Amino acid sequence: MNREMPPTQVEIYYDCLADLPTWAVRRAARRCVQESEYPVVPAVGRLRRLALEELLPRETPRQSAARIARERAEGATLARLNHDEVRRILDRHLGRNGDR
Repeated sequence: MNREMPPTQVEIYYDCLADLPTWAVRRAARRCVQESEYPVVPAVGRLRRLALEELLPRETPRQSAARIARERAEGATLARLNHDEVRRILDRHLGRNGDR
């Protein structure tokens, strides 16, 4: 990581990350360096993904457990429905008339 980035690469990174808060990009960069086996500049997509993760609200363990239980219950409910019932539910939820 001792080499300087070419100006075009700097522009690309700036264009891809400029809409994110600086603090989130810094945390993402720090995380990339800490997790990397090799001293390389992280890919801009990885930086962006990790910076976006920084912006997400953190769940408490209780909230995580409740979310997982809710998702499992919803999945179990859908698994018991037949194809036509699922289509009607989706059509109603999406505001469709059901006309095909």
